[in-house]
Amino acid sequence: MTYELKLPNEAVVAAVGAPDQLRDARDQLQLVVALTGGAVAKFPCGLIARVSMPAVGRFETLAKPLLEAFLVAMRLDEAPCA
Repeated sequence: MTYELKLPNEAVVAAVGAPDQLRDARDQLQLVVALTGGAVAKFPCGLIARVSMPAVGRFETLAKPLLEAFLVAMRLDEAPCA
């Protein structure tokens, strides 16, 4: 599964495991992707997170604040936006 996110430079989100604390959104994405065995890459519209299908549920749970605020698109294939 590919998640496309547009993250402004100064974006912050609730930290994993400490929702009362804020963390840099890009760092948070890197952490969540690392915890779920995925990969992060740049694309023209922002960043993409690639996650294997078995890890999608865990990724979406951990990345909920990121997805709610910055998700642009979600794809079953791994092609970035045009």
